[in-house]
Amino acid sequence: MSELLGRIVKILSGTMHVLSGVACVGIVIITCFDVVARRIGLPVDFPFEVVCALAGVLVALALPAASRTGAHVTVDYLKSKITPSRFRIAYVVSRCMGIAIFLIISWKSIWLAKHLFESNEHSPVMEIPQFIFPYFLAAGCIVTCLVLFHQMLQGLKEKQE
Repeated sequence: MSELLGRIVKILSGTMHVLSGVACVGIVIITCFDVVARRIGLPVDFPFEVVCALAGVLVALALPAASRTGAHVTVDYLKSKITPSRFRIAYVVSRCMGIAIFLIISWKSIWLAKHLFESNEHSPVMEIPQFIFPYFLAAGCIVTCLVLFHQMLQGLKEKQE
C-alpha cells in the first residue's frame, strides 16, 4: 500500500513540478518579450495578466514537489535535542497538522473557484476565466496532503523497523 502511494505521489508531484517549470519558463519568456517590445516602442497590454496567472500556477504546482523533496525550511535543532521516539511523535503530529492546513486551503480554494465561476469573473484585458486558478491551488494542496500522508506512513514504518 505504501509503495503504491509512494509511486502515485512521485508521479503526481513530478508531473506538477514539470508543469510549474513550464509556467516559470513562460513567465521568463513573456517578461523578456514585454521588455523588448516596450524598448522598441510596441508595448502590449497582456503580459501582466498572463504573468500573474502563470505565477499562481507555478506556486500551486510547485508545492507537492517541494514537500516531497524537502526543499522547504526545516528545523533540525529539534531533532538533535529530543529523543528519537519523541521526535517521531512530533514528526507525525506536524504531518497531521500540515495535512489539516492543506485540506482547509484546498476546500476554501474550491469554494472560491465555485464562487468565481458563478459570478463569471474574467481578467480585464484577455478575458481569462478566474475560476481556473483556485482549482490549480486546490489540486496542489491535495497532492501535498498525499505527500505528507506518505511521509507520515514512512515515518511510522521506520518506527516499527
